[in-house]
Amino acid sequence: MRYILKLLKENPKYYLDKIKYYPRNVVWELTLRCNMNCAHCGSEAGPERGQELNHEEAMDFCRQLGKMGCELLTLLGGEPFLREDWDDLALCLQEYGVKVNAISNGYLMDQALVDRIKKARLSNVAVSLDGLEQTHQKMRRKPGSFQRVLNALDLLRQNGVSSAMVTTICKDNLDELDGIQQIAIEKQVDIWQLQIGVPRGRLCEHSDFVIQPEDLSKLEQFVLRARKDQRIRLDVADNIGYFGQNEESLRTSTPGRLPFWSGCFAGIQALGIEANGDIKGCLSMPTLPEFIEGNVRQEPLAKIWNKPGGFSYNRDFHTRMLEGDCKDCEYGYVCRGGCKSTAYCFTGSFFNNPYCLYRIEKKGEDKKYNS
Repeated sequence: MRYILKLLKENPKYYLDKIKYYPRNVVWELTLRCNMNCAHCGSEAGPERGQELNHEEAMDFCRQLGKMGCELLTLLGGEPFLREDWDDLALCLQEYGVKVNAISNGYLMDQALVDRIKKARLSNVAVSLDGLEQTHQKMRRKPGSFQRVLNALDLLRQNGVSSAMVTTICKDNLDELDGIQQIAIEKQVDIWQLQIGVPRGRLCEHSDFVIQPEDLSKLEQFVLRARKDQRIRLDVADNIGYFGQNEESLRTSTPGRLPFWSGCFAGIQALGIEANGDIKGCLSMPTLPEFIEGNVRQEPLAKIWNKPGGFSYNRDFHTRMLEGDCKDCEYGYVCRGGCKSTAYCFTGSFFNNPYCLYRIEKKGEDKKYNS
C-alpha cells in the first residue's frame, strides 16, 4: 500500500490515467413509485408514477449501455419491482453481457416474484434492513415491513437466489449492528453492505437520525470485529473510511482493486440514471441542475458521457480544489475528498468531507497532544 501511495503522490493522476473511462458500474432508478414512505429516502419516492422512461425509451437505454461496455447494473427505486417491465430490461441488458442485480424493500416478495427473478436471471437481490424490528419500522414507516424483509430473505434462499442485505447506518441502529449481523448470518445472505445515511431527500427533515463524524470510530470497530469473525461477507459503501489506521482492513478484497480508497469514480467508471432519464455521475448525488450532465431523452448516452467538461469534479480534479480540512490533507491527491455525495450533502462542497476517519483520528491525536 505505501509503495502505491508514494507512486500516486509523485503523479496524482497516475491511477486515473491508467484506467479506461466508461460506465462500468451503473445504478438505475427505474421508478419513483414506492409502497413505502421511508424517513431516510434520498429520492423522496412515493405512490406517484412520475415521468419515468417508457418501455421503448428504457429498452433503448439498455442497448446503449450494452454497447458502451457496462458490466454491472443495479435496479433501484423507489421500489424497482413496481415497474412492470423490470425483467424485460434485465434480460435485454444481459444480452450484452451486463450483470444485473436489484435492491428492494422486500415488501412485495412472494413466490410469484421470486419465480420472475429467477427467469430474469438476476445475479443478486438485496433487501434493505435498517435495524431490529422497532427501529426498522420507525425508519420504514410501514406496518409489518420488518417481518416482510425476513420473509423475503427466506424466499430468496429457499429458491436458490443469491441474496444480500443493505443497512443504512443512523443514530437509532448504530448500537444494533450486532443484532442485525446475527439476522444476516441466520438468513445466510451472501453479502451485507453498510452505508451511512446522509442528509438528502427526506433525511434532511430528520437530522436527528444522522450519525456524527465521531460516531464513525464505533462503526469502524464493529466492521473490524465482523470481518475478523468471518461468518459473513461484510462490505462497506464508499462513504465509510478514508485513510484511518485500519484503512486496508476496511476495504473489500475485490480482485483488481487497490487496498485503500482511491477516490470517487462518479463519471469515471460509475454512472447514475434517474427515473426521468437524467444522467448523474452517481445516483446518490442530489437532484440539482448542476449535477445533471444531460438526459437520455434528449441526446444519446455516449454523447453525454463524452461531452467536454462533463463530470468535471472528478475528471478535471486538482488538489487546489480541496477545501476545509481536506485542503491540507496528505492524502488529498488520491482521496479527492472521499465520497462526493456525502461531502456535498454535509458541507455544500464536493471537496470537504468531515466524515473521514483520518481526519477524526488526527484531531483526536491533536487534542490528546494539546491537553
